[in-house]
Amino acid sequence: MPHGKSFLSSANLGLAVGVWMYSGYESMSTVAGQMERPQRIVPRALMITMPLVVAAYFLPTLAGLVGVGHWSDWATSGGISFVQLARTLGGAVLGYVMLGAAVISNLALYQDYVTVDAAPAYAMAEDRLLPKWLNSVHPRYGTPWLSILLLAGLNMVFIIGSFADLVVVDVVLNMFYYLVMYVTAVRLRQKEPGLERPFRVWGNTTMLVVICAPAMAIAVLTVYSNAIDTSTKILGHASFTIAGFTFGWYGIGGLISLVSGPIAYVIFKKTLGGRPLDAVSAVEPTDLA
Repeated sequence: MPHGKSFLSSANLGLAVGVWMYSGYESMSTVAGQMERPQRIVPRALMITMPLVVAAYFLPTLAGLVGVGHWSDWATSGGISFVQLARTLGGAVLGYVMLGAAVISNLALYQDYVTVDAAPAYAMAEDRLLPKWLNSVHPRYGTPWLSILLLAGLNMVFIIGSFADLVVVDVVLNMFYYLVMYVTAVRLRQKEPGLERPFRVWGNTTMLVVICAPAMAIAVLTVYSNAIDTSTKILGHASFTIAGFTFGWYGIGGLISLVSGPIAYVIFKKTLGGRPLDAVSAVEPTDLA
């Protein structure tokens, strides 16, 4: 922890960045129904990729700490970048390799992000919860190209502020999504124990709770530590007290974003109609896969 900082004030950004770096694995559930033997493939894929991901983050950082040091100057305005660290450790060639790797990996990450996150917009348009034109697919490639373009355009608008601010905003919102996902998984196991599942977590409901509990604790701590963070000032104010609770700007932004979801649902449901529940329940699992 930095000198003079408490655990929570140190953990807020650290947890947000850590969660952001290791998030996204829940997307496997989306494609599990399209896999052959997902019960075997998913655990094997995780056991192979997770050590590689950890090494990709840990080893360059360790090399920079040992070979260069001055970690407090890393990635700050006018500070040391990983490209500069690579150049210091291995010369100009390693610097160019690091720069190329950073550009390629971020392009691949963003392409995956835009493509995967366009699917919900497409599905919601199909359920008449978003405008119908988002349900259009490209005549040649069969991709939801209008949904992808919309998401890309929104990203261009919202890419403001520092990397840290963007990560915290993204992660705080995702934490509520993850919490709902964990609770839903447990409730579904309780209410529909015999439901056919492409992939099933080993053990009974208690085992599922034990597996989900650490991740839920991290999610709650991440939201709490960032919600009470008062290090950012806007218009001269760093915090607000609502119903006896003090929130920083991250907490205020998170509350506004959370409330906007149900409000948008009510508006689109009322204006576009939405698909009747009996029509949704009539869809066979094989159709969804």
